[in-house]
Amino acid sequence: MKLPNTCIIGVQKAGSTSITDWLGQHPNVYSNENIKDLHFFISKKWYPMGISKLASFYKCASSEKILLHSAINYFYFPKAPERLHEFNKDLKLILILRNPVERAISAYRYFKKLGDETLSFEKALEREIEEQVKDTDLDKFTYLEHGLYAKQLNRFLKFYNLDQIYVTDYKTVMEDKSKTMSEIFKFLEIDASFTPDFRQVNITGAPKSKGLNKVIHRLKNLGLLRIFDKIIPF
Repeated sequence: MKLPNTCIIGVQKAGSTSITDWLGQHPNVYSNENIKDLHFFISKKWYPMGISKLASFYKCASSEKILLHSAINYFYFPKAPERLHEFNKDLKLILILRNPVERAISAYRYFKKLGDETLSFEKALEREIEEQVKDTDLDKFTYLEHGLYAKQLNRFLKFYNLDQIYVTDYKTVMEDKSKTMSEIFKFLEIDASFTPDFRQVNITGAPKSKGLNKVIHRLKNLGLLRIFDKIIPF
């Protein structure tokens, strides 16, 4: 059974999608793009299905040394460190941080773009401070809480040694992509001379179709997107 041995654990809006793409280009890395940000270990839907379900996403892997899993909210949710450790205490973890103010603003713009966020930024922060965020929206609308990195890192350090975690930040990544990826390759003990195609993906911007965006948002709120699960593969 082939299972991930490396995991990008966070954070939101810090370039993890690009780094997942760049890592996946390496011949010694297997990365299934279809499960980017599938939060298996904190999902009420996926986690009860068991490890065999997670393994099904890696059945096409061959001889790659690194089997990559990427889920940016693992760093945020308290259950993630213990569950990951129970799964594999030898996991290598990659953490990309970002200035928490910039991160909060970028996350707000992202959810505003998707149509999930309807408040102004100031009102959204007031909602969080007044603890009016629903449990199901913790990964979206907790703009301030997501930036409390010390608290979140300490939770991981209860289960993993610091030498198992490669830590960098968004600014460093964007200023020198080649150096960053070389360091990550060294951390993973694979060929550090490999140079990926450094296209940047998942850049927050305006939706290409605001009308379609509203339709999708409305269907999601009504729970009707699940109808398409049987028609369109995951």
